[in-house]
Amino acid sequence: MDSASNPTPAVLDYKTYFYPWYSNPEYTLPIDLTDISEEEQNFKQSYHLTDGQLHWRRWKMKELRRNQEGIGLSGTQLFKQEYPATVMEAFQSGSGSVFDLEKLEAVQVKEPLNIGHTDDQKYTALHKLGVWMWETPQPDHTYLVGVDPSDGMGADFGVIDVWDKDTLVQVAQYYGKVRPDELAEITAEIADYYNHAMAGVENNMLTTIMMLSKIYDNYYFEMKYDEKTMTSTKKIGWNTNTKTRDVMIDDYLILFDEGSLTINSKITLKEMKTFVKKDNGKREHADGKHDDTIFSGGIALQMRKYQKKKARVFTDKPSAFS
Repeated sequence: MDSASNPTPAVLDYKTYFYPWYSNPEYTLPIDLTDISEEEQNFKQSYHLTDGQLHWRRWKMKELRRNQEGIGLSGTQLFKQEYPATVMEAFQSGSGSVFDLEKLEAVQVKEPLNIGHTDDQKYTALHKLGVWMWETPQPDHTYLVGVDPSDGMGADFGVIDVWDKDTLVQVAQYYGKVRPDELAEITAEIADYYNHAMAGVENNMLTTIMMLSKIYDNYYFEMKYDEKTMTSTKKIGWNTNTKTRDVMIDDYLILFDEGSLTINSKITLKEMKTFVKKDNGKREHADGKHDDTIFSGGIALQMRKYQKKKARVFTDKPSAFS
């Protein structure tokens, strides 16, 4: 064919039309809201929504999250896919970042307390070890500790995360490369400082959990009962397997999506930004990145469900500072 029979089109002969979800009059519920979050208030003002439309959006996000649990996306991300408010949202992919990047950009991390914040000797000793603290322990608060160990030599970091059980504020973090036994000692000192907090330690590093069980008496463990032998076996430490891994990530994701978590660590925030859903569906760090703080924090938050204290008395307790 010549150019006359197959002319090159210079201008497209169609237009693009986009209708945001809130233009549909059916997407509303009859209600006057009194508990509007800051994120919802900003969204409401940006798109001039009514309370009824905002409530419908809230209800639909919960429904989408419930119906598609385990696929690795938050209610907000699912809503943007199904009910976009902008053209860009209409083409949002179901893969990529696990956490909502817009919400991550809005997070304001804090600088850790300085070494002279208090004259408490334990605080000073922890600070010199490299423990970042954003809040010191309050007498009437309960704290939870999550630990993601490493061998101290590879690419991964050993991380200890401390969260306030009731306020869900990240109050302290240790991030470094030390031997597994040293990490156990630091864990014991941090947990004891934060009102004898329950420590959940990933059991991928046997030395860390075995050492911790010898020097500290409030740690997570499971009791397995064998009906055939009628015997019970204690399994020390948190086991991140196919089932618990997804639950841990989902719980972390939901709490963040709801705005319940106060994240103070710049490393945690950085790792959340590069925590992605791969093509095979697995949620993990992007190539060349890390996710150690996500799992230490996730374990700490799981301790809210499994908190139980182990009664034991030590006559000679080793110390990381002795």
